[in-house]
Amino acid sequence: MNQHTQIIYELTQSVKRKDKIMNTAITNASNFAQDIQIALSSLQDLSYVFWEFSDGEKMDLQNSSSAKTFLARYCYQEALQKAVDDSITSIARNMDSLVKMLMELDRQGRLNKVHGGATLPDGQFLADEPTMAAKETLAVGQKRSIAQAAADLVRAGDFVYIDAGSTTLAMVRALSGPALDAHYVTNGIAHARLLAQKSCNVCVPGGLLRPKTEAIIGAAALTSLQQFNFTKAFLGANGVALGAGFTTPDPEEAAVKAMASRRARETWFLVDDSKFGRVYPAVISELYGGAILTNRCPEPKYKQLTLVKETEL
Repeated sequence: MNQHTQIIYELTQSVKRKDKIMNTAITNASNFAQDIQIALSSLQDLSYVFWEFSDGEKMDLQNSSSAKTFLARYCYQEALQKAVDDSITSIARNMDSLVKMLMELDRQGRLNKVHGGATLPDGQFLADEPTMAAKETLAVGQKRSIAQAAADLVRAGDFVYIDAGSTTLAMVRALSGPALDAHYVTNGIAHARLLAQKSCNVCVPGGLLRPKTEAIIGAAALTSLQQFNFTKAFLGANGVALGAGFTTPDPEEAAVKAMASRRARETWFLVDDSKFGRVYPAVISELYGGAILTNRCPEPKYKQLTLVKETEL
Protein backbone atom coordinates (compact mmCIF):
# COMPACT_ATOMS: atom_id res chain seq x y z
CA MET A 1 0.00 0.00 0.00
CA ASN A 2 1.61 3.25 -1.17
CA GLN A 3 1.51 6.58 0.66
CA HIS A 4 -1.63 7.87 -1.11
CA THR A 5 -3.42 4.59 -0.49
CA GLN A 6 -2.58 4.85 3.20
CA ILE A 7 -3.98 8.41 3.36
CA ILE A 8 -7.30 7.43 1.74
CA TYR A 9 -7.62 4.31 3.84
CA GLU A 10 -7.07 6.23 7.06
CA LEU A 11 -9.49 8.93 5.93
CA THR A 12 -12.29 6.50 5.12
CA GLN A 13 -11.77 4.60 8.35
CA SER A 14 -11.87 7.89 10.25
CA VAL A 15 -15.21 8.82 8.67
CA LYS A 16 -16.64 5.39 9.47
CA ARG A 17 -15.57 5.39 13.11
CA LYS A 18 -15.92 9.19 13.63
CA ASP A 19 -12.61 9.15 15.45
CA LYS A 20 -10.61 12.13 16.63
CA ILE A 21 -8.91 12.68 13.29
CA MET A 22 -12.21 13.24 11.46
CA ASN A 23 -13.74 15.26 14.31
CA THR A 24 -10.73 17.54 14.31
CA ALA A 25 -11.01 18.00 10.56
CA ILE A 26 -14.75 18.71 10.75
CA THR A 27 -14.30 21.52 13.27
CA ASN A 28 -12.27 23.44 10.73
CA ALA A 29 -14.38 23.55 7.59
CA SER A 30 -11.88 25.17 5.27
CA ASN A 31 -9.01 22.86 6.18
CA PHE A 32 -11.30 19.86 6.05
CA ALA A 33 -12.48 20.76 2.54
CA GLN A 34 -8.88 21.00 1.37
CA ASP A 35 -8.07 17.61 2.91
CA ILE A 36 -11.04 15.98 1.14
CA GLN A 37 -10.06 17.53 -2.21
CA ILE A 38 -6.51 16.19 -1.93
CA ALA A 39 -7.74 12.78 -0.86
CA LEU A 40 -10.24 12.48 -3.73
CA SER A 41 -7.69 13.51 -6.35
CA SER A 42 -5.32 10.83 -5.11
CA LEU A 43 -7.92 8.10 -5.90
CA GLN A 44 -6.73 8.16 -9.51
CA ASP A 45 -3.45 6.55 -8.40
CA LEU A 46 -5.06 3.62 -6.55
CA SER A 47 -5.48 0.11 -7.87
CA TYR A 48 -8.33 -0.46 -5.43
CA VAL A 49 -9.70 0.81 -2.13
CA PHE A 50 -12.48 -0.77 -0.11
CA TRP A 51 -15.18 1.20 1.75
CA GLU A 52 -16.44 -0.80 4.70
CA PHE A 53 -20.11 -0.39 5.58
CA SER A 54 -21.76 -1.43 8.82
CA ASP A 55 -23.25 -4.52 7.13
CA GLY A 56 -19.86 -5.69 5.85
CA GLU A 57 -20.51 -4.73 2.19
CA LYS A 58 -17.45 -3.46 0.25
CA MET A 59 -17.34 -1.04 -2.70
CA ASP A 60 -14.61 -0.88 -5.32
CA LEU A 61 -13.45 2.73 -5.51
CA GLN A 62 -11.03 2.21 -8.47
CA ASN A 63 -11.79 4.94 -11.05
CA SER A 64 -15.29 5.19 -9.61
CA SER A 65 -16.72 8.69 -9.84
CA SER A 66 -19.83 7.54 -7.97
CA ALA A 67 -17.65 6.31 -5.10
CA LYS A 68 -15.83 9.64 -5.04
CA THR A 69 -19.15 11.46 -4.98
CA PHE A 70 -20.41 9.21 -2.18
CA LEU A 71 -17.29 9.82 -0.10
CA ALA A 72 -17.46 13.57 -0.62
CA ARG A 73 -21.20 13.67 0.13
CA TYR A 74 -20.80 11.57 3.26
CA CYS A 75 -18.01 13.77 4.60
CA TYR A 76 -19.95 16.91 3.74
CA GLN A 77 -23.05 15.61 5.51
CA GLU A 78 -20.98 14.73 8.57
CA ALA A 79 -19.49 18.22 8.67
CA LEU A 80 -22.89 19.83 8.11
CA GLN A 81 -24.55 17.72 10.79
CA LYS A 82 -21.85 18.62 13.30
CA ALA A 83 -22.19 22.30 12.43
CA VAL A 84 -25.96 22.10 12.93
CA ASP A 85 -25.55 20.21 16.23
CA ASP A 86 -23.05 22.80 17.45
CA SER A 87 -25.39 25.62 16.42
CA ILE A 88 -28.33 24.06 18.24
CA THR A 89 -26.20 23.56 21.35
CA SER A 90 -25.00 27.16 21.17
CA ILE A 91 -28.54 28.49 20.68
CA ALA A 92 -29.83 26.42 23.60
CA ARG A 93 -27.00 27.66 25.80
CA ASN A 94 -27.63 31.28 24.77
CA MET A 95 -31.37 30.90 25.31
CA ASP A 96 -30.73 29.56 28.79
CA SER A 97 -28.51 32.57 29.53
CA LEU A 98 -31.13 34.91 28.08
CA VAL A 99 -33.90 33.45 30.24
CA LYS A 100 -31.73 33.80 33.36
CA MET A 101 -30.92 37.40 32.42
CA LEU A 102 -34.61 38.22 31.88
CA MET A 103 -35.51 36.68 35.23
CA GLU A 104 -32.83 38.73 36.99
CA LEU A 105 -33.91 41.97 35.27
CA ASP A 106 -37.52 41.18 36.19
CA ARG A 107 -36.46 40.62 39.81
CA GLN A 108 -34.66 44.00 39.78
CA GLY A 109 -37.71 45.69 38.30
CA ARG A 110 -35.90 46.82 35.15
CA LEU A 111 -38.45 45.01 33.00
CA ASN A 112 -41.63 42.97 33.33
CA LYS A 113 -41.29 39.33 32.21
CA VAL A 114 -44.39 38.17 30.35
CA HIS A 115 -45.32 35.04 28.40
CA GLY A 116 -43.16 34.95 25.29
CA GLY A 117 -40.92 37.89 26.15
CA ALA A 118 -40.65 41.00 28.29
CA THR A 119 -41.92 44.57 28.44
CA LEU A 120 -40.44 47.74 29.89
CA PRO A 121 -41.73 48.63 33.36
CA ASP A 122 -44.38 51.29 33.60
CA GLY A 123 -43.05 54.67 34.67
CA GLN A 124 -44.40 58.17 34.34
CA PHE A 125 -41.55 60.53 33.42
CA LEU A 126 -41.89 64.00 34.93
CA ALA A 127 -39.69 67.06 35.22
CA ASP A 128 -41.74 69.79 36.87
CA GLU A 129 -41.83 70.42 40.59
CA PRO A 130 -44.42 72.26 42.71
CA THR A 131 -43.38 74.80 45.31
CA MET A 132 -42.95 73.91 48.96
CA ALA A 133 -46.25 75.61 49.79
CA ALA A 134 -48.06 73.60 47.09
CA LYS A 135 -46.52 70.32 48.26
CA GLU A 136 -47.85 70.82 51.78
CA THR A 137 -51.42 70.69 50.45
CA LEU A 138 -50.91 67.30 48.71
CA ALA A 139 -51.59 63.88 50.30
CA VAL A 140 -51.83 65.48 53.74
CA GLY A 141 -53.19 62.45 55.59
CA GLN A 142 -50.72 60.04 54.02
CA LYS A 143 -47.78 62.31 54.82
CA ARG A 144 -48.94 62.69 58.39
CA SER A 145 -48.98 58.91 58.98
CA ILE A 146 -45.55 58.51 57.35
CA ALA A 147 -44.17 61.42 59.38
CA GLN A 148 -45.33 59.93 62.67
CA ALA A 149 -43.80 56.55 61.84
CA ALA A 150 -40.50 58.26 60.97
CA ALA A 151 -40.51 60.32 64.18
CA ASP A 152 -41.02 57.13 66.19
CA LEU A 153 -37.74 55.77 64.78
CA VAL A 154 -35.64 58.54 66.35
CA ARG A 155 -33.88 57.83 69.65
CA ALA A 156 -32.31 60.27 72.13
CA GLY A 157 -28.76 59.28 71.22
CA ASP A 158 -29.21 59.59 67.46
CA PHE A 159 -27.39 62.00 65.17
CA VAL A 160 -30.01 62.58 62.49
CA TYR A 161 -30.08 64.13 59.04
CA ILE A 162 -33.45 65.48 57.90
CA ASP A 163 -33.84 66.42 54.26
CA ALA A 164 -35.82 69.39 52.98
CA GLY A 165 -39.34 68.54 51.80
CA SER A 166 -42.99 68.53 52.85
CA THR A 167 -43.09 64.99 54.30
CA THR A 168 -39.90 65.49 56.29
CA LEU A 169 -41.29 68.81 57.57
CA ALA A 170 -44.33 66.91 58.83
CA MET A 171 -41.87 64.53 60.54
CA VAL A 172 -40.25 67.46 62.40
CA ARG A 173 -43.70 68.54 63.60
CA ALA A 174 -44.27 64.99 64.93
CA LEU A 175 -41.03 64.82 66.95
CA SER A 176 -41.63 64.55 70.66
CA GLY A 177 -40.35 62.95 73.87
CA PRO A 178 -36.84 61.41 73.74
CA ALA A 179 -36.53 62.31 70.03
CA LEU A 180 -36.17 65.96 71.05
CA ASP A 181 -32.86 65.07 72.74
CA ALA A 182 -31.32 63.83 69.50
CA HIS A 183 -28.96 66.00 67.43
CA TYR A 184 -30.06 67.12 63.98
CA VAL A 185 -28.60 68.38 60.73
CA THR A 186 -30.98 69.64 58.05
CA ASN A 187 -30.76 71.51 54.76
CA GLY A 188 -34.38 72.66 55.06
CA ILE A 189 -34.83 76.25 56.24
CA ALA A 190 -38.35 75.65 57.59
CA HIS A 191 -37.13 72.43 59.24
CA ALA A 192 -34.27 74.18 61.02
CA ARG A 193 -36.57 76.92 62.32
CA LEU A 194 -39.10 74.41 63.67
CA LEU A 195 -36.38 72.28 65.30
CA ALA A 196 -35.00 75.38 66.98
CA GLN A 197 -38.48 76.23 68.25
CA LYS A 198 -38.61 72.73 69.79
CA SER A 199 -35.27 73.50 71.55
CA CYS A 200 -33.46 70.77 69.59
CA ASN A 201 -29.76 70.83 68.80
CA VAL A 202 -29.69 71.62 65.09
CA CYS A 203 -26.97 72.36 62.56
CA VAL A 204 -27.54 73.90 59.12
CA PRO A 205 -24.94 73.32 56.36
CA GLY A 206 -23.68 76.21 54.27
CA GLY A 207 -24.55 76.57 50.61
CA LEU A 208 -27.06 78.08 48.22
CA LEU A 209 -30.77 78.34 48.95
CA ARG A 210 -33.05 76.89 46.26
CA PRO A 211 -36.20 79.07 46.41
CA LYS A 212 -38.72 76.55 45.08
CA THR A 213 -38.00 73.89 47.70
CA GLU A 214 -36.35 76.10 50.36
CA ALA A 215 -33.45 73.61 50.40
CA ILE A 216 -29.76 74.42 50.84
CA ILE A 217 -27.75 72.93 47.96
CA GLY A 218 -24.43 73.33 46.14
CA ALA A 219 -20.76 72.53 46.66
CA ALA A 220 -20.58 74.12 50.12
CA ALA A 221 -23.48 71.97 51.31
CA LEU A 222 -21.80 68.82 50.01
CA THR A 223 -18.52 69.75 51.73
CA SER A 224 -20.35 70.40 55.00
CA LEU A 225 -22.12 67.03 54.94
CA GLN A 226 -18.83 65.20 54.44
CA GLN A 227 -17.87 66.26 57.97
CA PHE A 228 -20.68 64.20 59.55
CA ASN A 229 -21.62 60.60 60.24
CA PHE A 230 -25.34 60.09 60.79
CA THR A 231 -27.05 57.25 62.61
CA LYS A 232 -30.19 57.89 60.53
CA ALA A 233 -31.05 59.95 57.46
CA PHE A 234 -34.63 60.77 56.50
CA LEU A 235 -34.91 61.84 52.86
CA GLY A 236 -37.64 62.91 50.51
CA ALA A 237 -38.00 61.87 46.87
CA ASN A 238 -40.33 63.04 44.13
CA GLY A 239 -40.44 59.64 42.50
CA VAL A 240 -39.59 56.02 43.18
CA ALA A 241 -39.65 53.42 40.42
CA LEU A 242 -38.47 49.83 40.07
CA GLY A 243 -35.99 50.52 37.29
CA ALA A 244 -35.05 54.14 38.01
CA GLY A 245 -34.77 54.06 41.80
CA PHE A 246 -35.27 57.25 43.86
CA THR A 247 -35.36 60.41 41.73
CA THR A 248 -35.97 64.16 41.95
CA PRO A 249 -36.12 67.03 39.43
CA ASP A 250 -33.00 68.99 40.42
CA PRO A 251 -29.48 67.45 40.06
CA GLU A 252 -27.93 69.61 42.79
CA GLU A 253 -30.64 68.69 45.26
CA ALA A 254 -30.20 65.03 44.29
CA ALA A 255 -26.46 65.32 45.01
CA VAL A 256 -27.11 66.62 48.54
CA LYS A 257 -29.58 63.81 49.23
CA ALA A 258 -27.11 61.23 47.91
CA MET A 259 -24.28 62.61 50.05
CA ALA A 260 -26.43 62.50 53.20
CA SER A 261 -27.39 58.91 52.41
CA ARG A 262 -23.75 57.89 52.00
CA ARG A 263 -22.88 59.40 55.38
CA ALA A 264 -25.73 57.62 57.19
CA ARG A 265 -25.88 54.22 58.85
CA GLU A 266 -29.59 53.98 58.02
CA THR A 267 -31.39 55.77 55.20
CA TRP A 268 -35.18 56.11 55.06
CA PHE A 269 -37.01 57.55 52.06
CA LEU A 270 -40.35 59.06 53.11
CA VAL A 271 -42.66 58.71 50.09
CA ASP A 272 -46.44 58.49 49.89
CA ASP A 273 -48.10 56.05 47.49
CA SER A 274 -48.67 58.70 44.79
CA LYS A 275 -44.92 58.84 44.12
CA PHE A 276 -44.52 55.18 43.12
CA GLY A 277 -43.97 54.66 39.41
CA ARG A 278 -42.80 58.25 38.86
CA VAL A 279 -39.42 59.00 37.31
CA TYR A 280 -37.62 62.36 37.46
CA PRO A 281 -34.40 63.44 35.71
CA ALA A 282 -31.97 63.38 38.66
CA VAL A 283 -31.13 60.06 40.36
CA ILE A 284 -30.63 60.03 44.12
CA SER A 285 -29.88 56.33 44.45
CA GLU A 286 -30.93 52.87 43.37
CA LEU A 287 -33.72 51.19 45.32
CA TYR A 288 -31.26 49.23 47.45
CA GLY A 289 -29.75 52.57 48.58
CA GLY A 290 -32.33 53.04 51.30
CA ALA A 291 -35.46 51.72 52.98
CA ILE A 292 -38.91 52.97 52.03
CA LEU A 293 -41.31 54.38 54.61
CA THR A 294 -44.72 54.83 52.99
CA ASN A 295 -48.41 54.73 53.74
CA ARG A 296 -48.97 51.98 51.15
CA CYS A 297 -46.73 50.15 48.70
CA PRO A 298 -48.70 49.46 45.48
CA GLU A 299 -46.29 46.93 43.99
CA PRO A 300 -44.91 43.86 45.86
CA LYS A 301 -41.73 43.83 43.75
CA TYR A 302 -40.37 46.79 45.73
CA LYS A 303 -40.23 44.56 48.79
CA GLN A 304 -37.93 42.17 46.93
CA LEU A 305 -35.38 44.94 46.37
CA THR A 306 -35.36 46.89 49.64
CA LEU A 307 -36.96 47.16 53.07
CA VAL A 308 -40.46 48.62 52.87
CA LYS A 309 -42.40 49.76 55.93
CA GLU A 310 -46.08 50.64 55.46
CA THR A 311 -48.27 52.62 57.84
CA GLU A 312 -51.57 51.41 56.35
CA LEU A 313 -51.72 47.69 57.14
